Amino acid sequence: MPLEEMKVHVLTRGAYYHGSLHYSEVPGAVRPRLLDYLNSQARGKQLGADKRNVPMLRVDNADVTIYRADAKVQQSSPQVAIAVKAVVIAFDEGHAAKRDSVIPEYEKRQALVEEPLVILTRTRHRLVGKVRGGVKRLTILTSDEPFVAVTNVSIEDLSTDARAPANLPFVALNMEFVEAFWEA
Repeated sequence: MPLEEMKVHVLTRGAYYHGSLHYSEVPGAVRPRLLDYLNSQARGKQLGADKRNVPMLRVDNADVTIYRADAKVQQSSPQVAIAVKAVVIAFDEGHAAKRDSVIPEYEKRQALVEEPLVILTRTRHRLVGKVRGGVKRLTILTSDEPFVAVTNVSIEDLSTDARAPANLPFVALNMEFVEAFWEA
């Protein structure tokens, strides 16, 4: 049985990637939730491991847009490796249709209220959306979960006037890139 394809979009400081996330070498592996996968990869360094061993995301059949000053360079590649710590925002295409209808048990047990927040990133993006746990969740940066879910989100690129905000049901946000946030 072939792996279920996970089409992802990944934004870093200098580029935007779109392709299929290669998440397992094991045939028939269950497709993980993107947020869980990013968090597990971010903490993927084992104690005593080689310090040069950087956790990477492998994206197959990738379309890459590289940002240079006022220009964009577009390329395609059969495979791209992206350092997990460089990911600012990521989302998958099938999230709303396949995952939102059933909330996993551990999320139900959290009993945290979703608060609408405005979040500014160091990459000049403005996100307006809901975060489970709200302001309190964003004030706690843990090595276990560097990525947090932002739902019903509008993303605006503040470095350009030409593009309308993107509206998405879900993004995984790397807390390392959060510059400021407040209640919406």
